[in-house]
Amino acid sequence: MPTEPEPKFQTQAVYDLDAFRSFMDYAGKFDGKILAGIVLLTSSRMATYMNQHVAGIYVPDNLVAEMAGTPKGGALQKGFEIAGRMIRRIKEEGIAHGVHIMAIGKETVVPDILQAANL
Repeated sequence: MPTEPEPKFQTQAVYDLDAFRSFMDYAGKFDGKILAGIVLLTSSRMATYMNQHVAGIYVPDNLVAEMAGTPKGGALQKGFEIAGRMIRRIKEEGIAHGVHIMAIGKETVVPDILQAANL
């Protein structure tokens, strides 16, 4: 008799890894693999917009400030750094089963994000 495939889930964009870890501690009680959604931040304005208008997404104030403090022209690179840092932490700490990188409209930069994650 064939076995049922294990369910797989993908989250909305995750920016608060401590809160996500709490969710994963709870979700770990159930069968299934969970991928953390990583959406590339491209500006502080984008981060603020997501906080105000996208249900289920919370970009912590420290990340909004980090993006806002980036010199002109450096926001995309800062977004790589933030995404890479988050991916590294998720992997090193085993927070999720994997990640789904979403570089909306900038898919060609995914290798840059992976490089920032040391992958």
